Amino acid sequence: MLLSCSPSQTAVRQDSAAGEPAPAVPEESAAPEAEKAASPLFVAPNDPAIAYDGVWFPKVDAEKAVLLRHSDECIADPDCMPEWLKQYGIHNQHAGAVIRFRTDAPSAVALVEESPVTPKDQRRYPFMQLGLYVDGAYMGQKEPPERVLEGTGRTELPLGEAGTMRTVELALPHQLAVLFRGLELPAGSRLEKAEPLDKPVYLAIGNSLSHGEGQLSASETFPWILAREKGWELVNLSIGGTTIEPKIVTMNVTPERRVDVATVEWGYNDWWSQNFTLKESAPRFEETLRALRAAQPKAKIYVITPFATETVRGDASERDGEAKDGSTLADWRAMMRHAVEAMRSEGDSSVFCIEGDQVSTVDDLDHRDGVHFTPAGARTVAGRLIERMSL
Repeated sequence: MLLSCSPSQTAVRQDSAAGEPAPAVPEESAAPEAEKAASPLFVAPNDPAIAYDGVWFPKVDAEKAVLLRHSDECIADPDCMPEWLKQYGIHNQHAGAVIRFRTDAPSAVALVEESPVTPKDQRRYPFMQLGLYVDGAYMGQKEPPERVLEGTGRTELPLGEAGTMRTVELALPHQLAVLFRGLELPAGSRLEKAEPLDKPVYLAIGNSLSHGEGQLSASETFPWILAREKGWELVNLSIGGTTIEPKIVTMNVTPERRVDVATVEWGYNDWWSQNFTLKESAPRFEETLRALRAAQPKAKIYVITPFATETVRGDASERDGEAKDGSTLADWRAMMRHAVEAMRSEGDSSVFCIEGDQVSTVDDLDHRDGVHFTPAGARTVAGRLIERMSL
């Protein structure tokens, strides 16, 4: 699908395969020709030339795109999406979501605003970080020249030489809920339809370590780096602050949705919060894995046991390193390992266990909290996972 401007500034939409222009539709503006020639082209969020990757539940119309990673059913369920997390707009956050289009424009303006679902005082740093990729090459993080708490921010995207058709990808912020309001392109630019991706789909399920707490943008998280290196499309359902919850699978993952490889990374928050004891959590974790397998019988499933940490539980138990029920992180790792071994003993050869404390060390952590990865740590962990995971 092409969108261009003729010298008379009449918009023409053209099918890239047939090459036949549709009937011209005169612009409504009565501005002089010179003024119209300088006017940018506006591309609405629901323009068929724009593709949205890494999201299963997008809501897109002419005014906005809300790229939801979770189903309405999940968002409405307090087990699947804890109510206390909604104050951060976490139900509308976009870890792994990508806006993709093709254009020959030398630059573009992304029209993106902070979503009102998140109260102003709860909107997370570093705010409006958009990861820019041009023909697969990373061009850095882009953001508006000033923060706009109400209304639409304008982020300039330098794309390269004019007249060369290229694929542009925008990775949305992973810890800020946003609304995409469309694009502006220089007058005379062409916009070609972005074809659907034909890549293996990598599904990430987990807590803040998979969501990306500690990293400054979605493109710094270990699932993102892993997916880009492997050539996979990332669908990241991870929710910071959550514990083992089968509904994350049963309310979001269906047989109709393609999943080729998945990671399931939980356990730290379960040990720390003790919403359920280790004994109570064991069947919940097994239920989660079996639900994922039932929905995706051909997918490779990699369970990642809790990563390395510097934290202890001396504030909540009689002895450091133990939860209220006396369990340690080593006990939680063993429980998850046992769940994998049980499925493999039944003939499931496509489920695997990766020991989190073997692919991470305390050197990968932000020592201010002793739990989350620094950006450099996330890259290191991604590299170790790349060596251990395959299709």
